[in-house]
Amino acid sequence: MTNAQTIIGSRDPKGWSLCPTQPPSDLETKAPELWDRLNEERILGPARRYEEADAEAVAAQRRFKTAARRAIKAVLGATALATAITAAGVLYKQLGGWGSTIVIGCGVLGALVGRWLRCGSVESSRRICWPNG
Repeated sequence: MTNAQTIIGSRDPKGWSLCPTQPPSDLETKAPELWDRLNEERILGPARRYEEADAEAVAAQRRFKTAARRAIKAVLGATALATAITAAGVLYKQLGGWGSTIVIGCGVLGALVGRWLRCGSVESSRRICWPNG
């Protein structure tokens, strides 16, 4: 009797993709009985469902990472805008006529960033979120 690692082989430890419906091709010659068992429909049916669920999980993970990056950018952007508005308020007299311009510009920029956060990106916000645009 041979051990499992000899039959199945070792894989790259960084490889996280699981494909139970695709056993290693050399398994057919090394362990034909195991190959036959793994290719039975009672094994392949649940394996296919598992692969579909795994693909959905990978897609959900990708969406989550995108949302997390967007949230980090939102916090950074909100902090920067709040700092600029606070600085413009404190330095209002020293800035002369620029003080109100800076505050209004930060407000408009904040509204655009909020629209971007709600819609996902500038491109999609033009197509989806702006009426008639």
